[in-house]
Amino acid sequence: MQALRDRLDQAVQQLQADHGPTPDPEPIDYELSSLPALRIIGHRVRVEASDPTSAAVSLLNRIEEVLATADTPFDRPVAVYDDRDGHLTVTAGQWTDESASDSRAGLAVPGLEVITFPVVPRAACVILHGEPTQVNHTWQALQAQLDAEGHEPAGACRQVHFQPWNESDRSAWRIELQQPLQD
Repeated sequence: MQALRDRLDQAVQQLQADHGPTPDPEPIDYELSSLPALRIIGHRVRVEASDPTSAAVSLLNRIEEVLATADTPFDRPVAVYDDRDGHLTVTAGQWTDESASDSRAGLAVPGLEVITFPVVPRAACVILHGEPTQVNHTWQALQAQLDAEGHEPAGACRQVHFQPWNESDRSAWRIELQQPLQD
């Protein structure tokens, strides 16, 4: 094992000698904001921490199928990532509000549950424009920047999509990443 580590260290040193050090990532332009309570019709699963966004995509695809059987459009998808006690839980579903004008407010779909997340007094929010393939990278860059600036994460991260899940032009997608912070 030590031999492998030594070879990797040598490879990194050679790359840095040939191409220079790895540049610092571009700063993320985020805003501090409070977040309203979030009420979704969805499902939650415990996942491996290695790639939670892939788990969320899989779950969102399944929820789209379930909502289609209930003749309900999947036009406000949300994923929530909650890392507590060393266990990562992904909750995904359709955002709904509690107003009488929202026909989904009282929706009951077999296989899905109504899940509510509390108000968040302070969060870092960044909007990602374009292909959702950049979600992982943007989350990592946001986390690194918040750490460097001394912000402490507090609670479940939210990923809110502003277009239907089946929107074919993914280059036009808008996704807001929301990281709750300690006061």
